[in-house]
Amino acid sequence: MRQVDFTYPNGTKALHGINLKIERGKTTALVGLSGAGKSTILNLLNKFYEPDSGEILLDGINLNEYENASLRSEIGLVLQKNHIFKGTIEDNIRYGKIEATHEEIIAAARKAYLHDQIMELPMQYQSDAQLLSGGSSSASL
Repeated sequence: MRQVDFTYPNGTKALHGINLKIERGKTTALVGLSGAGKSTILNLLNKFYEPDSGEILLDGINLNEYENASLRSEIGLVLQKNHIFKGTIEDNIRYGKIEATHEEIIAAARKAYLHDQIMELPMQYQSDAQLLSGGSSSASL
């Protein structure tokens, strides 16, 4: 990120002049006080939003040159708040990898310690995702 500014659609200025370099092959954690811009940076890196100014480069190429699905398939996120989309549990887990097999979905649920809870539901992986308790970890492929 080079000199990135970002303002949310509601007018909230979230980032001003941010410079950030993430080293290839290393795990990077963004930590800081609530409202410091951590989630905003993640949203920008995943192209959920575009910066007002500045640029975001990946391997020297502007992020806008990357296809969203391809980019997002290479980024793993662990967010403080889980977001459950309307739909089945399987659909929500599949969001991390659209072409995932049912076996891969089960494996992801096991990694997130959700499989046993899912199996107790009447329709298991076809149950409404909002039936999962809010305290569970999110599953991502």
